[in-house]
Amino acid sequence: MDYQRIKYFIKAAETLSFSKAAREMFITPQAFGRQIALLEKEMGFVLFERSTRSIHLTENGKIAYEHFSKIVSTLEYEYEKMCEMGKKEKNTINVAFFSPLSRQKIVSPAVLNIMNTFSGYEINVNILELDVISKRLDNGSLDIALLALNIEDGFWDKYDMKVIKRIPIEIGVSLYHKWVVKDKIELDDLKDYDLLQLSTPDLSNPYFNSLPCRKHLYVPNYESMLMVLHQGQSYTILNSEIGDAADKEQIKVFSLKDVLPGEFLFAVVYKKNNDKPFMKKLIKTLTGTFNT
Repeated sequence: MDYQRIKYFIKAAETLSFSKAAREMFITPQAFGRQIALLEKEMGFVLFERSTRSIHLTENGKIAYEHFSKIVSTLEYEYEKMCEMGKKEKNTINVAFFSPLSRQKIVSPAVLNIMNTFSGYEINVNILELDVISKRLDNGSLDIALLALNIEDGFWDKYDMKVIKRIPIEIGVSLYHKWVVKDKIELDDLKDYDLLQLSTPDLSNPYFNSLPCRKHLYVPNYESMLMVLHQGQSYTILNSEIGDAADKEQIKVFSLKDVLPGEFLFAVVYKKNNDKPFMKKLIKTLTGTFNT
């Protein structure tokens, strides 16, 4: 089947003139007539009754026109929809923030800066856990993510990364924990309590595994972590500089710099070889939000 011949046929059926149809389709009348003849041969019946002065649709031609015109109209409509979808995707930025990051100190200024810089784009903002961020970066439904990662977590090496700054790891407990009366903690204090962690793509983090604890307790998301922490039988790893927990959830924070120092990388992470035209500017915009 030759789709172009069907379009020639529809144009001839609408104009009832091969010469006029040929002009509108930018083809010579002779070539146009041959294409109609070939279509009639392929289909096995005559589409037009021809005379020296005019053409008319045969009964089979009328049926063919009714069906073909609907199909072509639907095809062109769907094609336009696909083009619009492609255009929309090119003008959409998908950005994610790791769920513990502070909405006020991190998410809001970053989103505002992106919106001001990319005023002609649709900005999709997601607050996600690490495993979901990883999956969405891999499948291309996410362009970039702002994360706080332990410096020893090698899982994220498979992505490109732009480090904004390094920040110290801290320990957090709820106000129901026995440690709330302490000004500081020792390494030996940790062994009698559960180490509460978010489930991550790679649970074999050397730094986390070096912390003494009663057991490692994994939870699926940030909200679950806060609920379990509230029971006062565990401690968790965080940083009050970029997180919401210490501000909003009545969590006491202890420094580890004299006990077992470690660092988070506050960084933007994105899939390697992401060639979308806005990526370089997007990376610069996000990192610039916190480097001024």
